[in-house]
Order: sequence, then C-alpha cells, then structure tokens
Amino acid sequence: MNTHNLRQAFVAALLTLVTSGATDAQDPKQNADAAPTVGEARTIEALFLPGSQLQPRPLTDDRQPIVLRIANAFPQGTLGYRYDLVYSGYEAGTFDLRDFLERVDGTAIAILPEIPVSIRSLLPPGQFEPNALPENVVPRLGGYRWWMIIAVIFWGWVLAALLLLGWRKKKSAREFAAEVSLAELLRPRIQSAMDNRLDARQYAELERMLIAMWQRKLNLSDVEPSAVVRQIRQHSESGPLMQQLERWMHDPSRDESVDLTKLLEPLSRMSAKDFQMAADSVAAPTSSNSSGEGRAK
Repeated sequence: MNTHNLRQAFVAALLTLVTSGATDAQDPKQNADAAPTVGEARTIEALFLPGSQLQPRPLTDDRQPIVLRIANAFPQGTLGYRYDLVYSGYEAGTFDLRDFLERVDGTAIAILPEIPVSIRSLLPPGQFEPNALPENVVPRLGGYRWWMIIAVIFWGWVLAALLLLGWRKKKSAREFAAEVSLAELLRPRIQSAMDNRLDARQYAELERMLIAMWQRKLNLSDVEPSAVVRQIRQHSESGPLMQQLERWMHDPSRDESVDLTKLLEPLSRMSAKDFQMAADSVAAPTSSNSSGEGRAK
C-alpha cells in the first residue's frame, strides 16, 4: 500500500471515530427518555460531518415526518464542517437525519455516518388519535342565557313603551292644535312683539309664517309673490295685525293704546292647526321674497 492510500485510510478511520462519538449522544436507545416529543424542536450542536458543505433537502411533502434546519456551519479545514442542526419531528419513531440532507455541490453523501434521532409521542402506546372531547350537556335555560332572555324581553317592553309615549305626545299635540285658537297660540308672541322683546330674526320669522297662513286662508296661492303681501296688508281681517307688526319692527316707539284682544280677533276664529300647516309648508324662496317685500314697504 503506497503512502497516499495509507493517508486516505487514516483520515477515514479518524473521521469514523469522531463522528461515531458525536452521534453516540443521539442514540435513541441510550436516550429514549430524553428524546423530544412530537412538535418539539431540538438542537444538535457542533456535529462534525465529513465532506463538502451540506444543506437541508427541499420540503416537497407536507407529510414529511422531520423538518430539519441548519443553524450554523463551521468549516474544519478540508475535512468537513461542524453543524448546528435544529430538527422537529411530526411523527413518532426513529429517523436518520441523513435522509433529510444533501450536499450543496450535488455530490453523494455516502460517507456520512448515521445521525439517528428519536421522536416520542404524547399519546399512550397503541393510541394514534387524541381522545374525543366529552359532550357536555348544556341546560336549556339557566344562568347567563336565562338572564339574557330576561334582559331582551325587558328592553323590548321599554322600547315599546317609549314608542307608545312618543305617539301619544304627537297625538296630544295635534289635538291641542285643533282645539286651541290661533289667537291663544300667538298671543304670547304678539305680546312680546308689542313689548319690544323680539329681535329682528324673530320678527321676520313671525311675519313669514303669518303671510304663509293668510296666503292659504285667502286662496292667494296663484298670485304673484309681490302682490300676495300687498293684498294681505289691505285685507280687512289680516291687514291690521300685519301693519301693526311692521310698525313695531321698524319703529322703536310703542303705542300703548293698541287693543291686543281686538287686534287678534280675526285669529280667534281660526285654529292653531291652520297656522301649523302654514308654517310647515312655507317655502324658503317665498318666505325670503315676502319678508323682503315687507321690509321694502
């Protein structure tokens, strides 16, 4: 045997001795109790493997029992590399990590020693599926569910009561408007105008609503807006109050001899409902024109 062959034999024996010592710690027969369980990650540190650099084989099957990752690789001259291998098992049994490695340069891995690992199952021997969850019988009524039903019924009654109350209030307001005369409804506001307690906006709002009401009452819907205000001021029933409101709005002085009851007499024969309908139907452009006409006069 020549010198070159002797050197190769010596290197092979040395590699076998080193790798066998490194893999003894991973012998599943010697460390059965220390083996990781299914799904648990475990690290093999500084494991020397001869030959060119290794890498994990690509994961091509979702059912592969071992997932292997190389955390670090340290070259050891021309002999090989030391590796930190991180593996997780997803199936109980004994496996050889060589089956999940390949060389970066594509050469064979025949000279690699075995790298056995053992994966323990969390299930008792002979059992391959987890125990079925017990079926708990839920009572039909009781506890939290019962209180939820009571709360829903209670708040349903509260909502119904609020809706009924609101409907009754609206009905009462309509009945009040139908029974109360327009003179009674407007007396406080007209009195405030007489006492100079209304600002310009409140005067204009009262004037617009009265014009809209008299326009409906006197059937002036088809009359030109500029003529509507003039006819309302000239009418025997609507004229006195409209003219007096205009004087109060533009003249700071007050005539204390004004008979408010007589001034409101035409409105005493009308219901507050008529005034409300007119106020709801008054249009903004018509109101603006009417008010402008009133101030121009």
